[in-house]
Amino acid sequence: MIKALILDLDGTVYLDGNPIKNVVELLNKHHSEGVFIQFLTNNTSVSKIQYVHKLRQLSLNFVSAEHVITPLDAFLNYAEEVSVRSCYYLLPEEVILYLEQVGGPKMNSEDPDIVLIGFDKDLTYQKLQRSCELINSGISYSITHIDLACPSENGPIPDCGSIARLVESTTDKKWGMHFGKPSKKLGDIILKNLNRRRISIENTVLVGDRYYTDIALGNEIGMLTCHVQTGEINELKSNAPAHYRPTYEYSDLCEFIQDHLEC
Repeated sequence: MIKALILDLDGTVYLDGNPIKNVVELLNKHHSEGVFIQFLTNNTSVSKIQYVHKLRQLSLNFVSAEHVITPLDAFLNYAEEVSVRSCYYLLPEEVILYLEQVGGPKMNSEDPDIVLIGFDKDLTYQKLQRSCELINSGISYSITHIDLACPSENGPIPDCGSIARLVESTTDKKWGMHFGKPSKKLGDIILKNLNRRRISIENTVLVGDRYYTDIALGNEIGMLTCHVQTGEINELKSNAPAHYRPTYEYSDLCEFIQDHLEC
């Protein structure tokens, strides 16, 4: 019996902000029937507060901050663990303000403890230049997530992983860690949330459109996984690692829900 759904957003629940088929109706219905639903996104172009607002605007009225997990949650945990006090962020201004408001490292463009590269849709050459200058001076850098492209109705657009590749090729220095799917730090947050609600991973399914992030993370932490074909256009190669292989393969999330929660 499925008691929890951990759902990717971009390319799984919606595409370019438009819900896929009747997904909103189905999620509201099953939440009201007791299924725990949590949204797990690698997208760091907006803050958690903005995500909650966006999802509620889509009429997912049950959504609160506890229903959304992003790589920024894992970064904040890490920053507290190792006492990161300041950071140069390659992120939109509203996301930086959110991180500071919830007690994260303060923005510092002069001598930060670390540089963090995310999905910055307000990216400028000046931001890239300053990031590289700091990294060239010996300051380490990490990235929020490894995704090279973000799905859109007009095809893939550059994501954090592509921005990080540009910085790496410029500085000849590799990022140190990432905080998104399929990192253990993000997986630990999921498991902690499930344990708090006494939900077993055997009764949980992680659904997403990427084998190398969504499916890999679900398999790594031991839960059922479902790959959907509504986001990034990808094909599982015959020689793909075992942890890229999903439990289920569906054309979209609605069909999966109708087959496994509506019977």
